[in-house]
Amino acid sequence: MTNLFETTDPRGYVVVCTERQWTEHVLAFHQEEMAGCEAEVQRAIEAPMYGIIYGDKAHANRCIYYGRKRVQQPT
Repeated sequence: MTNLFETTDPRGYVVVCTERQWTEHVLAFHQEEMAGCEAEVQRAIEAPMYGIIYGDKAHANRCIYYGRKRVQQPT
């Protein structure tokens, strides 16, 4: 299993996203809006918007991080 990225959140937790997780979870359900956004996701984990990290109600061991997607300006 190859890691797409490994980073640390503001609490010191190590977060690993494998290529399989990215493909089978993120892109499988959010292809249009998340394709090519690996760096933005990593930044959201490292520095979540407003510094807020939410717990997932359905999964006790999952956290939710928010960030802004960077929009490319037309050239």
